[in-house]
Amino acid sequence: MKKWKRILVFVLSTIIMINVEAQEISPSKKNNHSSNVEKSKKPLPKYLQRAKYYSETRGLDDPHAPTNYAAYKTNMHKIEKKKYKTINTSSTRTSSGQWNSDGPANFDDYTSIGRVNRIHFHPTDLNTIYVATAGGGLWYSPSHGIEWFPLTDDLPNMNLSGVAIDHYDSDVLYILTGDGDGIGGGAFNNFGFGKYSTGVLKSTDHGVSWKKTGLTFKETDNVRGFNIWMDPLNAGILFVASSMGIHRTSNYGVTWNLVLEANIYEVHTKPDDNSILYAVGNQNFYKSLDNGYSWDITAVIPPIDSVISRMTISTCENDPERVYLYAAPRNDSLGIHRGVFLSDDAGLTFTKIDSTSNMEGITDQGGYDLFIKCSPLDSDNLIIGKVRCYYSTDGGNSFDFSSGIHADHHHFAVNPLVPERLYAATDGGMYYSDDFGATDTWVYMSEGLSITQYYRISVAQTDQHMVIGGSQDNGTHINYDSDPEYYRAYWNDGMDCAIHPTNDSLVILSSQNGDFELSVNGGKITTHLIDEDDIGEDASSTWVTPIAWDPIDSSNIYLGYKPIYTSNDFGATFNEIDDTVGGNIFLHVGTQNPNMLFAGDRYNNGAGTREFHIHRSIDASASWEPIHTNMDDSLRTKRKSYLTTNPDDSEEVWVTFTGFTKGIKVFRSTDGGDSWENESGSLPNIPVNCIIQQDTDNNPSGAVYIGTDIGVYYKNDNLEDWIYFSNDLPAVEVSDLDIKYSTNELYAGTYGRGIWSTPLYTECPDVHVLNSSTILPHKAFTFQAQDSILLHDYSLETVGSKLELNSGNLIRISEDFVANSEEGAILKATLGPCSGSSGALTTNLEEEGKQD
Repeated sequence: MKKWKRILVFVLSTIIMINVEAQEISPSKKNNHSSNVEKSKKPLPKYLQRAKYYSETRGLDDPHAPTNYAAYKTNMHKIEKKKYKTINTSSTRTSSGQWNSDGPANFDDYTSIGRVNRIHFHPTDLNTIYVATAGGGLWYSPSHGIEWFPLTDDLPNMNLSGVAIDHYDSDVLYILTGDGDGIGGGAFNNFGFGKYSTGVLKSTDHGVSWKKTGLTFKETDNVRGFNIWMDPLNAGILFVASSMGIHRTSNYGVTWNLVLEANIYEVHTKPDDNSILYAVGNQNFYKSLDNGYSWDITAVIPPIDSVISRMTISTCENDPERVYLYAAPRNDSLGIHRGVFLSDDAGLTFTKIDSTSNMEGITDQGGYDLFIKCSPLDSDNLIIGKVRCYYSTDGGNSFDFSSGIHADHHHFAVNPLVPERLYAATDGGMYYSDDFGATDTWVYMSEGLSITQYYRISVAQTDQHMVIGGSQDNGTHINYDSDPEYYRAYWNDGMDCAIHPTNDSLVILSSQNGDFELSVNGGKITTHLIDEDDIGEDASSTWVTPIAWDPIDSSNIYLGYKPIYTSNDFGATFNEIDDTVGGNIFLHVGTQNPNMLFAGDRYNNGAGTREFHIHRSIDASASWEPIHTNMDDSLRTKRKSYLTTNPDDSEEVWVTFTGFTKGIKVFRSTDGGDSWENESGSLPNIPVNCIIQQDTDNNPSGAVYIGTDIGVYYKNDNLEDWIYFSNDLPAVEVSDLDIKYSTNELYAGTYGRGIWSTPLYTECPDVHVLNSSTILPHKAFTFQAQDSILLHDYSLETVGSKLELNSGNLIRISEDFVANSEEGAILKATLGPCSGSSGALTTNLEEEGKQD
């Protein structure tokens, strides 16, 4: 019956609008978040499982790690400027890749694409809309959502929590960096699955280039940005709400003052008097009577059971004295609300007015997504967004569920030019409603907004284009051709996935915590394979449970539960192997020798320290032996992230490390793991998330690509060091890599900018001739040449400007070259082989702080 039910729901999904339930909750499934937690324990809410996975996969699950993960933030600050390395070049001779976006841009059967945090509108053009996204930066649409364009692909921090536009000059944009909602949702030493703020950036040319304002933070400042607000009558006055408090500028961002020290989520102006402002935090409501220079607490909303969560407020334009406040429930309970409160005296007093019983029945996550909005036309109409969306037409005395929209609501906004229309920012993209959400007539408007966050991808070897990816909050997607339209194969959070290398009709996909599906027709119809209900009581899964598939015999399937489950009859039956061996970090089957398997797992050693083990089987999982013991003892506590083998020799094994231990990034074995060599070279001290070795018939040998938090690197044995292989790839986390040999392309799944592809590595050209007509002055580039590079008529003057040159014999830079290090511009020039590992000349404006 289970199989038929799933197929029926799939067929009817466009009719009954199952997005909320399907994307967020799977009631029949157990939600264990770690292979080391018994299934009888109460599961964490889904967004906390996601936060836990994100922190663990960056090596941050050591209980002895510094408080608030100071090591993480210190290293992220060190590499902040390295993330300006997005490349954009017309040259086809570069050795550093030539990446192109493969979407998804839209879907053929449902509306769900990726997380939007905030919405803003053009001051005079009702069709021009801006969205700040969780990991994909700032986008704008000049056509009311028919098409979208990115504006920040070159910036080091594409996690955004706010955007503001000058009322009188729409070319002037401000963005607040950092994913405050993502971090705010984290419960693990204040670390979630977002990025901390590095301050406010400003553009005076509609996003073509960006410069720092006077408000800048370091990652080590631990600032969670939540929103930026512009005075409605004076475009030079802006406010930033953050975990530090409220910062105010009165000179267009040149200087800022901290006018209130508190954790602040929102700032609003009283509709009829811009000298009066409101702000809200976890428990206190604040009011200013002098345009934000000073603030007083006028109301305190008491917590429940001493647990303080998050609050949100809304003013009402047609009733300026009215303020609504919603106080979120506890993050770990069902329906324990502090309530909806109403003030009719401009925030001096509040009265609890709501009956929230009909808001219960789904896990709340107020620290992650929460917003309230009052209609500017009728102050009795309001809407609340959290996991689900609820509306009221009687001033909050009762609420009804508003369906037809993706779950997890981060922002509601009303365009002053169309006051009857409500816009919503969700984990699935952007929507609008012309009746304030009351009749479930939400309209999806995110086609072309390529911001999907992928955990894993897989490409077909026997199909020209087919690619599949498992995404956060938006299911598993398949693309069958070069068209940007994708097809949803499965709902929930999409996790690991696999297309069999010799038959692209065979597909395995999964959702969170090891719920696996099988398809024999390329993902068009799936049937239940196995999930936590089908495995033993002592077995467990992880948020992303790995898949491994015999590359020759598709009957042999391996799943990374703990213990590992195997099938040799195409999933008809599964058996668990040695319960001391788990595959909850990675599983890999040797291409050249499918009897050789490798499994990575996390263990508690009983002394309060976690170890990360690697096991090897040489008899198709019948028996296993540890090979991590052949590494240095200090590496046992360092989290491994991925493993691959040489397609021509399964004895050649590569393992990557996440975390922030300098020089511990990539290790290699040429004897199946009996001994290991460090291949980290001069890689920056950032997490390495994935690795794949190219089948080159060992010419050159050791050809591998790695995905990191700042892009892709490449190395082979003819190069002395790693090459930054990221030309035209946005500065985004790369979570998975795969190679399509039919087209000689490398594919990357990113966590915020969808799926990308590039031709595989080629050797360096002899000469590069560069000028402002071939490379843009506000972007970042890497060029390498065997003999010489000639550069003239070029300037580096804005945030994101970087030029990295490496040549064997000559680099000639003309006298008219300018680089402004005060704005973050960076020039690096090295004489040496194409690897860039050594040389006689190095000019680094970032370090030397000079112009040249």
